Amino acid sequence: TMEADATYSVPQIFGSDVTGYVKAEHRFREEISYDYTTQGVAVGASTFLTNPGVLLTAEYGFVDEDADRDDDELFDSKDSAIVSSLVLRASFDRRDNFLKPSSGYHIFGSYKFANQALGGDVDFQKVEGGFAYHLPVTTTTVLHMGVRGGAIFSTGSSSDNIPFVERFFLGGENTVRGYREGEASPLDEKGNEIGAEAYVLTNVELEQRVMSDLSVVLFYDGVHNSRDDVFDGESEYLYSIGLGVRYQTVVGPVRLEYGYNPDPRKEDPDATLHLSVGFPF
Repeated sequence: TMEADATYSVPQIFGSDVTGYVKAEHRFREEISYDYTTQGVAVGASTFLTNPGVLLTAEYGFVDEDADRDDDELFDSKDSAIVSSLVLRASFDRRDNFLKPSSGYHIFGSYKFANQALGGDVDFQKVEGGFAYHLPVTTTTVLHMGVRGGAIFSTGSSSDNIPFVERFFLGGENTVRGYREGEASPLDEKGNEIGAEAYVLTNVELEQRVMSDLSVVLFYDGVHNSRDDVFDGESEYLYSIGLGVRYQTVVGPVRLEYGYNPDPRKEDPDATLHLSVGFPF
């Protein structure tokens, strides 16, 4: 994996509460059954509305997306695309600490509108949103719960307008922890990951602090994937249960977690061990 990002920000444009920015990015990642490269630029603005306490962002992006798949003849998709889009994001955060939350909640959502009239060669819409809630059960025990979902759709042919890179590939240390990154995804006939057009993800954790900065965690992660259509395509449910150890640092928790898959597909691992930094949801 190779990633490079550069961002230039201008706060308080014309004396307002709006922050403007320009960013450029390049990403290359090798997945199990495909590689992908994205590179592009974006210009945007964000502002924080004190009442009701919502962070709003609007962004225009121009990105070249390319996927190199092992068996592209088994699933028809747009492997190379120029995506020109408008993106709107909103976040309402009432957590006590976003690095290590122990109480409060967080609501977030985004809407992406890609169209040829904006300068690209594909037309689609992509919606994601979620909710996380953190409940202190005792002085040393916290219940963490999160629900997240997304859908991508087009008025035209999906195979001509939905880039392969834009599909949803869940799995990994922040989604379904019995899988490696991207593995909790719909598969083609040869077991290659092809992503979903819609998903609903659920995470539940019970965290028990055993020392001031050390805790153990029991968790359940589950995702419902829709392969081809938001409402009536092929669908499946994948889930993991697991145990982890978490140590708090100034940049967030360092996490060692073991996710077990009670009902894996024949291509899936029985379990996965993750070492990561940061709260998962």
